[in-house]
Amino acid sequence: MTARRELNLLVVHGDGRRIARLTLPRWLILTVLGLFLAVLASVTVIYEDYLRLRSQRASQQPTETKSMYHRSKILRKTGGLWVSFLAFSRPH
Repeated sequence: MTARRELNLLVVHGDGRRIARLTLPRWLILTVLGLFLAVLASVTVIYEDYLRLRSQRASQQPTETKSMYHRSKILRKTGGLWVSFLAFSRPH
């Protein structure tokens, strides 16, 4: 005897009256479940990456504040002239 490869869902009222019957193939249910798990895993990985990047950015904030402070001191000393040293280091 072969097993039926489908899922039957029967929705009934509390008094026993039948409302709806839904028959779905097993492959469809497994496909939807697999897609759901794949999306859940992807969202989990992306969220963990986001948290890691957020913590790295938080640890870099003091460094950025220091560099902005030094940049403002240089700008005050040069009278507002900001010179890019990378422009002079490129070969022509």
